Amino acid sequence: MEDKLHTDLNRSLARYLYAVEFKEPDQIAKETDIPANAIRDWIGQGSWGNLRNGLLTSKRHQMTILYDMLAKLSEKIRAAADPNMKDVELMTKYTASIRNLDTSTDLGTINDVGRKFCLWLRPRDKELSHKVCAAFGDFLADEAKVA
Repeated sequence: MEDKLHTDLNRSLARYLYAVEFKEPDQIAKETDIPANAIRDWIGQGSWGNLRNGLLTSKRHQMTILYDMLAKLSEKIRAAADPNMKDVELMTKYTASIRNLDTSTDLGTINDVGRKFCLWLRPRDKELSHKVCAAFGDFLADEAKVA
């Protein structure tokens, strides 16, 4: 019974580190002493790639891309002797998209908060951090099914 609980805890922790923190199996193995081959098996069995890919659409990820695009477009407009109206309109669309994203709470935002908490907790109590992060990974997986 205790071995199954330990295995389930390790699997949940590995899923969190893979899907949420975007770590590779070898990195996870080094951090957790879970064999990398077991992690690779779990990734395939549990469709963790889908969860990981779903988090690419997180608010934080989208905002980073939009801010980068906005900065490049802004530079292009400033450098042009005669600004292109299409670029100005595109800048307005990027700004509106940023504003819309800034007012919603999505799974990615929830993930960000949980990730920051896990990172904060890890140096204070590694064992508790593993349990909390594993439970948080389970929570995210359940929420992803609902969304």
